[in-house]
Amino acid sequence: MQFDLAHCKSVTLEYYENWLGKVGCLEDGKGNQQIYSTERNTVQAGYSNRMDLYVWIEPNRTIVSYGDAVKSKLSIFAEKLPGLSIFEMSEILNGIFGSRPKHNEKYFYQEHPTIGQTEITAKTLSLADYADFETFHAACFPGSSGDWLREYFEDMVRHNYCAGVYADGLLVSCTDAPAMPYMPEQVQEIGISTVEAYRGRGYAAVACRKAAENIIQGGRYPTWSNNYTNIGSRRTAEKTGFAKLADVLTLTL
Repeated sequence: MQFDLAHCKSVTLEYYENWLGKVGCLEDGKGNQQIYSTERNTVQAGYSNRMDLYVWIEPNRTIVSYGDAVKSKLSIFAEKLPGLSIFEMSEILNGIFGSRPKHNEKYFYQEHPTIGQTEITAKTLSLADYADFETFHAACFPGSSGDWLREYFEDMVRHNYCAGVYADGLLVSCTDAPAMPYMPEQVQEIGISTVEAYRGRGYAAVACRKAAENIIQGGRYPTWSNNYTNIGSRRTAEKTGFAKLADVLTLTL
C-alpha cells in the first residue's frame, strides 16, 4: 500500500470516532460535544475494564463520551468544563466520582521519522525466532509467559507485526500488536518493549519504524497510544514518525 498521509489521519480519526461512539464527531469544524454511547457500557476487545467515561481533548475542543455509570453526575462535570486544563479536568472528575482518570495520548502516523543516521537495524521476526522472543519476553515480563505466548507470537508473525533489534546475540527490543477493538483490517497499534539493560540506546525507535513500514505494506495504518507520564514512549513515538492527535482521559468506576 502506498502511504497517503491525509488518508492515514482520516482513518485514524475514524478509529477514534468508534471509541467515542459517533461517526463523524471528529470532523473538522465540529466543536465541543457530549455523546451518550453504549460503547461506554461494554468492555472493548483486548481490554480488561469498561471505560465509563472517555474524554477526547484537543486544544480547541473537548468531546465527552459517557455511559450509564456516569450519566447521573455528568452535568456536574459538564458545567465546569469550559476553559479547564486537562489536569483541572482530572481533579474535578476525581472529586465527583471518587476515582482519578487515566491520562493517555493518541497519535497518528505521518511518516516523518527523526531517528537520523544509525547503524542499528531491525529484523522482522519469523516463526524460527520464537525461542529468542520467548527469552526476550521472560526478561521484560518475568513470570508472565504461558501457553498463550506462542499463539500470540505466531499471529503477530503472520502479519509481520513483530520487529526486533538484536544486541550481544540477544533480542533486546521488540514490537508487539495490541488487540484492535475497531477497524482491525485498517489500523494496527504498535506496542514496544525493551530489556531494561538495553534501554536508552535508540533500539525501540528503530524497531517501531520497521513495524510501521510492515503494517503499511500489509495494507493498514499504524497507530500509537501511551500513558501521559511515559516520556520514553512519547519520544519513541515522535522518533518513529507519529504526531499527536489528542489527550484522552478515561474513567472506570
